[in-house]
Amino acid sequence: GLATALGAAVVSVPTLDLIAWGSSAECTVPIIDARKKRFYCAVYTANGQNQSRVTDYLDLSPEQIVGLLQQYDKPVLCGTDAPLFLEQVKSNGSVTFTTDPRQDAASGLIALTYALYKTNGPDANDAGPLYLRKSEAELSLLTKKSGQ
Repeated sequence: GLATALGAAVVSVPTLDLIAWGSSAECTVPIIDARKKRFYCAVYTANGQNQSRVTDYLDLSPEQIVGLLQQYDKPVLCGTDAPLFLEQVKSNGSVTFTTDPRQDAASGLIALTYALYKTNGPDANDAGPLYLRKSEAELSLLTKKSGQ
């Protein structure tokens, strides 16, 4: 609403990108608690100063994340939900994790927004948020419709 009233451009910044921003680790994995014993995550790799996302945005169980990360040496988990993830996996020895406590979201948001704007321009007027799975209300409605 504010962007429309002000005639300003809107640029969406995915939360996982923001959490991973600025990490210089060879493998960075931002973690967000998705509830239902699942986590949103993505894998980012860095080569020098260049960081790139190498997976889609994912909605996985802790076990699936551990399986995915077995191919990486010492993945660095970041985000406020990383400790919850570590508590749930209780390191099975197949993957060694470290955590990155940095939380400089404001400068990351500015940098990412500017980079995305330079690369892609503003969001389309009809753009909306990206959701990895349906909400509880949508799932409930689908269940009711299929039961009728």
